[in-house]
Amino acid sequence: MDLRIEIPKRFKESLQQRFDLRRAKRKWNYFYRIEERCAICEYYKHNCEHCPFGKFGKGDGDEEPGCVRWIKEIIGDEFWFVFRFYGVKWWWEFDKKARKQIKELKHKAKKLITWV
Repeated sequence: MDLRIEIPKRFKESLQQRFDLRRAKRKWNYFYRIEERCAICEYYKHNCEHCPFGKFGKGDGDEEPGCVRWIKEIIGDEFWFVFRFYGVKWWWEFDKKARKQIKELKHKAKKLITWV
């Protein structure tokens, strides 16, 4: 599968902040969280079909969003972090694994994303 993607430049800063590990804060001694809403979801009003990542959706009635599938193709099915509309988080006991995985995702994404 060709994982290259074009994303409008207006989303670049928000996506970079969304996965910026320096912004991670420990919450309630249970997990770390980077609070940054998904600007793409907000813009497309959670209509995954029209989102730039929509082309990676599985279709056939499967509800997995294209962005989830895209990330799975990059780092594998086992996520040490969770990402939702409101931000990215992970349990404190998986801190090292999650940070390593997010760094890997960011490194590979730089090669796959073209900002237009």
